[in-house]
This record gives sequence, C-alpha cells and structure tokens, in this order.
Amino acid sequence: MTLPTVIGLDPSSRKQALVILRKGGFDTKIINVPKETVDRASVLNYLFQHFMVVFGEIVAESDDVYLFIEAPVMGRAGIKATVVQAQAHGVIQAVALQCGVTAVYTSTTRPGRKMSSGMATPPRMM
Repeated sequence: MTLPTVIGLDPSSRKQALVILRKGGFDTKIINVPKETVDRASVLNYLFQHFMVVFGEIVAESDDVYLFIEAPVMGRAGIKATVVQAQAHGVIQAVALQCGVTAVYTSTTRPGRKMSSGMATPPRMM
C-alpha cells in the first residue's frame, strides 16, 4: 500500500498556491495568471488548462490523491472579488475530479483569521 498524496490549495482569482505532500517530502507550486489575460473566460480557461496538467501529473504518480481547497471568503475586496474567486474555485474542483483526484474537500478559514484589513469575525466574513 502506498501513501496518499495530499494537495493543499489556496486559490484566488489570479494566483493559486499549492503544497503537495507525498512520500519523500513536499513540493510547492504557484500558478500565476498572466496580467495580459484580462477577460474572465480567458482566466478560467488558463486555470483549466494548467490544472489539467498539474493534477494529471500528480494522479499519474499516486494511487490516492486528496485535494483540500480553501473555500471562497468575502474579505475586504467585497462581493465581486468573492464571486470571481468562487468561479476559479469551481474550475479547480471540476478539473481535479475530471483528472481522477480521489476526493476533494473544501476547508473554511478559521474564525478570527488575521486579514489585511484587520480581524475578520465570522459575521464579517459571511
């Protein structure tokens, strides 16, 4: 029996940060959407294409792959940014399942998590 591979992912609308834990250590990866990719459909297509490669390579190396992805949270940027982040979140989940990731879990942020605008309490994040 081999050890599973665990991916932790913190998505945003333009930058995705991953930590990949596997037997023998860990890797980090950052996927940046190029600044010249401006319209929403192109950004989501870029994420789709890149995550197909990333998840495809990881699944090819491991029998069990588990993805933990942070849920979209409304922060200081407001609802528009949250909707954009949720769209990226959905594309990433769909690609993960299409590539054969064993399970996808959404993790919420901790209440009272320090944010750039100060302390966000659960009512402020909802």
